[in-house]
Amino acid sequence: NITPLVVYQCDCRSSVFFFFFFKQKTAYEIYQCDWSSDVCSSDLNNGIFGIRLDSSSSNTLTNNIANSNEFSGIRLYNSSNNTLTNNIANSNEFSGIGLYSSSNNTLKNNNVTYNFLGIYLYSSSSNTLKNNNVTYNFFGIYLYSSSNNTLTSNTMSNNTYYNFYVGGSSISNFVQTIDTSNTV
Repeated sequence: NITPLVVYQCDCRSSVFFFFFFKQKTAYEIYQCDWSSDVCSSDLNNGIFGIRLDSSSSNTLTNNIANSNEFSGIRLYNSSNNTLTNNIANSNEFSGIGLYSSSNNTLKNNNVTYNFLGIYLYSSSSNTLKNNNVTYNFFGIYLYSSSNNTLTSNTMSNNTYYNFYVGGSSISNFVQTIDTSNTV
C-alpha cells in the first residue's frame, strides 16, 4: 500500500519516481503518476496552468483555487480515473477546467466562472460531470470530439455564446448522457 501524497498550501520542488511537483509557471504539475495522490486546499493562481496532470491516474484534486492563469485553471492530459471536487477555476484565459484525451474522470461540485471556456472536453470520453456551476464564461460546457460523457445536475447559465455545446466530426461525438436535471 502506498500512502497518498497530500499537498497542502505548499511551495515545493520534489520528485518521487515519475511523480513531480514543480513550482514555476505551473503551480503544481503531476506527471506520469499512476498511484493515488491528493492536491487539496491550495491557491494556484497567475501561472500558465494552476494544476496540470499529464499521463496521470487516480488523483484527487479537492478544494483548490485556480484563478487567473494564462491557459487553464486545471488541465488534464491523457489522464484517467481522477476526481476533481469542490474546486474554483475563475478568470483563466482559456479554460477553467480542460480535459484532453482523458477518460473516466469525475468533475463534481466545481465552480467555474469568467473563463473563455468553462469546462472543456476535447477527445475525452466516459467522464462524469455532476453538480458543477459553470456560469459567466464565453462558452459554458464545451464537448468536442468527445463521447459517452454523463452530465447530471450542472448549472450552465449566463455564458456569452453557448451555455452548452457539443461538436465533432463523427456521429459518436454526439452520443452523451445528459438528463433533465441540468439547468441551462
